Amino acid sequence: MALTKTPIELSSTPSIVDGGNATAITIGSDESVALSGTFTLPNANATNEISFLGTEFTNVLSATTSGFQFGTTGAGYLQFLTGNTARMTIDGSTGNVGLGVVPTTDHNPVVEALQIGSTANLFGRNDAEITTLTSNSYLSVAGYPKYITTNEASEYIQTSGNHIWYNAPSGTAGATCTLTERLRISAQGQLTSNSSADDDYGLEIKNNSSTRPYGLEIELVNGTSNTTQALIVSRSGGNNKFIVWTNGNAQNVNNSYTGLSDLKLKENIVDSGSQWDDLKAVRVRKYSLKDANLDAPNMLGVIAQELEEAGMSGLVDEHPDKDDENNDLGTVTKSVSYSILYMKAIKALQEAMTRIETLEAKVQTLENN
Repeated sequence: MALTKTPIELSSTPSIVDGGNATAITIGSDESVALSGTFTLPNANATNEISFLGTEFTNVLSATTSGFQFGTTGAGYLQFLTGNTARMTIDGSTGNVGLGVVPTTDHNPVVEALQIGSTANLFGRNDAEITTLTSNSYLSVAGYPKYITTNEASEYIQTSGNHIWYNAPSGTAGATCTLTERLRISAQGQLTSNSSADDDYGLEIKNNSSTRPYGLEIELVNGTSNTTQALIVSRSGGNNKFIVWTNGNAQNVNNSYTGLSDLKLKENIVDSGSQWDDLKAVRVRKYSLKDANLDAPNMLGVIAQELEEAGMSGLVDEHPDKDDENNDLGTVTKSVSYSILYMKAIKALQEAMTRIETLEAKVQTLENN
């Protein structure tokens, strides 16, 4: 409902005029009036108001049948003060609001903006489903973002279920602000990070818990065991370098898997003892995993419990079984350090080579005689 006003002409002498439906108080331009007690307006016609007329704008306090209106009928701003300091300003031409600041008049007309302090803006667009929170930037009348002060800028947008974060390097106040997307959570929950950090990682995940911290968990809730769906894909220069498939296979581009082995990291170095008997005791099995639901074995390896029975419990680790909420189920799953088993095989092979060479020498001696 549009504001209404009761015309009041300025005079040099204060006066009270009773028109029956309302009372008008006319005050001279160089005078003031003080009211004490309760000041009420009659309800006649439901259009009562207090108006302060000036040459550029009119302030109106009005009660209507639909509610209560307080504002200006012209283009002047509406300002609220405490301690004689402006705390909130509503721009008369755009309706944009400033908290602790007069809002800039350069806000694009497609936005309804709340400017907070000197650099923060919260605005919604009236031409699209977009809500934006910015720091040191705003959408200008020219149609592109501008810096508010000479500093870095950032922006967070919600649109169509998506959450998007942007930032921009330091720029000059009033200049075009070119924002780059850094992080996005899509409406489907997909997380995309876009980094341009030099000599550093694009994404770091840190857990500062002092009590049993965990790292990263990846789960395909409805995934199946195969080599077409990937748990992890690492790319460099546009090419796949490392992939972990849903069947557990780890694939890399050059079949090279390394471990730290520098002398500076090691101490208590001695030659290994014989691994001959251990290797003879290893039962190499064919089997299939239960979750594969196969009718015949398709894998080659060892059984952790059988290694323990053969006296090689040092190659077996136990891991507590947990549910989706990380609660301990009271059972464990055993794993085998195959890399150590392979080293034992190398040592046993060296022993076999020594025996073979000894036998060859004896055979050669017999043949020479």
